[in-house]
Parts: sequence; C-alpha cells; structure tokens
Amino acid sequence: MKAHAGLLALVLMLAPILGHAGDGFAAVAPAAAPVPNKGDVAFMSMSTLLVIMMAVPGLALFYGGLVRSKNMLSALMQVMMVFSMIIVLWAIYGYTLTFGGSGHFFGNLGKLFLNGITADSVGATFSKGVVIPELTFMGFQATFFDSTNSAAVSASARSLRSRSRSSSLMRLRSARVACGLAR
Repeated sequence: MKAHAGLLALVLMLAPILGHAGDGFAAVAPAAAPVPNKGDVAFMSMSTLLVIMMAVPGLALFYGGLVRSKNMLSALMQVMMVFSMIIVLWAIYGYTLTFGGSGHFFGNLGKLFLNGITADSVGATFSKGVVIPELTFMGFQATFFDSTNSAAVSASARSLRSRSRSSSLMRLRSARVACGLAR
C-alpha cells in the first residue's frame, strides 16, 4: 500500500507536466491586460494640473506685466482665448495627427474627434508594461501642445492687437508645426 501511495503522489505531481507534454506547453494561460496604476494616474493628473496653472495664469500674468497697464487685460484675454481654442483643436485633430498611427510626418485620422477613445481605453507609456488611461495621456499632452502656443501669443502681445490675427496665427502654427514635431 505504501508503494502505491508514493507512486500515486508522484503521478499527481507530474500530471500537469505530463498532460501538456504533447503540445509543448502551448496551453499556458494568456497574460492579463495591464491595468493602470492609481499612483501613475494621480501623478499624471497632478502634472497636467500644474502645467495648466503654469500656462494660463502664469504666462498671462508674466507677459501681462511686460505690457503697458492699459494692455494688461488684452494680454490676459489673448492667452486665455488661445489656450481654450488650442485645447479644442487638440481634441479635434491634434491628438490624431500626433499619436494616431504611423506616418512620416503626421499620424492617420483614425482618432479624429477622439474617435475610439473611451474611459476604458489605455495608452502605453515608455515603461514596459505600464499603461495609463488614454484620456489622461491626451490631456497631459494637450497641455504641452497648448503651452507653446500660449507662450508664443504672450510674447507677441504688444504686436498682435487683434484677437482674430492671433487666433489665426496659432491655428496655423499648431496644425503645421506642433503636430509634426511631436512625432
């Protein structure tokens, strides 16, 4: 009886290995999809907020202090208007031109108007196996895309008197330069 118990224990230990001997261990369970880490998401959200605070009130007040006091409100409004406009343009076409597929200078239009981006979709980071929600990644990239435009319009606050000229200039700059350089 003891000899059979030892043999039975050996067979039970080897059963998982012997059961997969013919298929070369191909039936291994697939790896689970990576899940966003709450700490990574919190860090990216906080970083996004800090860049927004740097761009809108920070740049507006800095460059507003360089112009005459009668032009202060104009400088503040130009920064706020350009920031708001560029964020909307980033959501419409900037994200897809920068991060939407492969291309030599621009991406494809697969994510135009944030098509296919949901609260559950994740974006890969530069770290292997680390993902964050794609909306968080899109917002983070939008702030840097926008801060360059806000700095450009702020620096030219004295020379661009008309809001329509500054908004036209920033739309052209964002479409032609920033989307291509970010790739």
